[in-house]
Amino acid sequence: MTVSTAKLASLKDLFGADDLSLEKDALRVGTRRYPILEDVIILLDPVQYTADVRKRLALRAGAAAKLQEFAEDVQFTFGSEWTEYDRILPEHEKEFAQYFDLVDLASLAGRRVCDLGCGIGRWSYFLKGLCRERVLVDWPALNYDPAYSPDGNELAFASNITGEYAIYRQHLTTGKSWRVTVGAGPARYPDYQPSPAAR
Repeated sequence: MTVSTAKLASLKDLFGADDLSLEKDALRVGTRRYPILEDVIILLDPVQYTADVRKRLALRAGAAAKLQEFAEDVQFTFGSEWTEYDRILPEHEKEFAQYFDLVDLASLAGRRVCDLGCGIGRWSYFLKGLCRERVLVDWPALNYDPAYSPDGNELAFASNITGEYAIYRQHLTTGKSWRVTVGAGPARYPDYQPSPAAR
């Protein structure tokens, strides 16, 4: 398995461990081994695995049954929720305050914050300016530096899905993503600038 140096460095930083390695189907951190299913690192204790996770791990270990690549119904409902709940709304700031009331937000200064299962990035939106870096995890890659378009319809972010960081944009209503930058060297820190006509 070929893994970029940047991806390994990010994983080491996220896990707070230098003794970390990626195997074909698992992440090893020190003496702990975490299985990886469909690019998702399973951090649960094995006794807490869902029936589906146990089944997938057994199948991967050599059982003969064929497993579907993804659950179409879950993917469909999640995607359709994005079309209905596709914007950051004023009431989300109040929800954010309620969800994060136990977190000393000032303590996040200078830290990397990871939004796991970020969807449209609703919670990370309100962390802007409160931490060193926001990591959005919802693809089989590491996504950083989210920036919302002024109209709130798009999200730009840096992703290493191809092995090197590039800037992508995602339309929040449709979920459609596309690569913006191409060229030598990694690209990070997207920003929406006013159009030349608006300057």
